[in-house]
Amino acid sequence: MSQRQSLGVKDHSSTEHTENSRRGCDGKALALVVDDDERVLSLHSRVLSRAGLSVVAAADGRAALTLIEQGYSFHVVVSDVMMPNLSGLELLREIRERGEAMPVILVTGNLSLDIERLASQFGAFCCLMKPLGVKELTQVVMNAISLHTPDT
Repeated sequence: MSQRQSLGVKDHSSTEHTENSRRGCDGKALALVVDDDERVLSLHSRVLSRAGLSVVAAADGRAALTLIEQGYSFHVVVSDVMMPNLSGLELLREIRERGEAMPVILVTGNLSLDIERLASQFGAFCCLMKPLGVKELTQVVMNAISLHTPDT
């Protein structure tokens, strides 16, 4: 089993990642999708891939954090909130504590005021309610990327 498989990582991009695309330099924005529900993970990954993004998927927050620590430079993170090992809120906090500024979109089936407060406190781009429509997910992700990508 490869290290990527042992981390619960799946690559849903249309091409293999090279060292350049690993850093988001292949001309496509690089998205990290994190969810412990395989169906949701696969669906969100396919939607974003079809929208023209390179997508890396992780089965939980710990696997996602490992990818970030390995040097992946994601343009956006879309993460479930309620997951084993490391929740989406804990992942967001860890990302910010490492000085990473990429937009993080949190997705949950049970949005509460506490989740919204913590998400705002840790600097989430936004919180969305499951289930998400294809158009909603795509628009929010593309908006997050465009607002956080420096003009060249």
